[in-house]
Amino acid sequence: MRLRQLMTPPLLTASADQPVGQVIHAMNELRVRSVPVLDAQGRVMGMLCQRDLYERPTLDASGHPCAAPPESTLARLPVSAIMRRSVPCAREEDALSEAAWWMVDYGLDVLPVTREGVLVGVVSRADLIRLLAPTV
Repeated sequence: MRLRQLMTPPLLTASADQPVGQVIHAMNELRVRSVPVLDAQGRVMGMLCQRDLYERPTLDASGHPCAAPPESTLARLPVSAIMRRSVPCAREEDALSEAAWWMVDYGLDVLPVTREGVLVGVVSRADLIRLLAPTV
């Protein structure tokens, strides 16, 4: 099976300059844990993952780790300050098995799927589990 057969449109995307608090609020409303961060042309620049808010250090303006700011300060930071920058992107024609390995290797809950570099969908761990789990 190819990713084009399983991918869904992303429920939410973010831009690098959006305030983290605004994106977190939307994530909570939509019950999503990961959001692709896109440039103006729709290309994936990174990923904002819920677990990164708790597990990864905040980066200062020069990209160096710094002490985590208070929650109110975190909410005002731009997404670019805490997003994952090294995120693999799959293509629609890639196999599901490749996507599963990338998700495990990079610790992702959601894998962006692109066409000619532009985001066209996502595949989540939940999508893979639903596909592989027997119907009860």
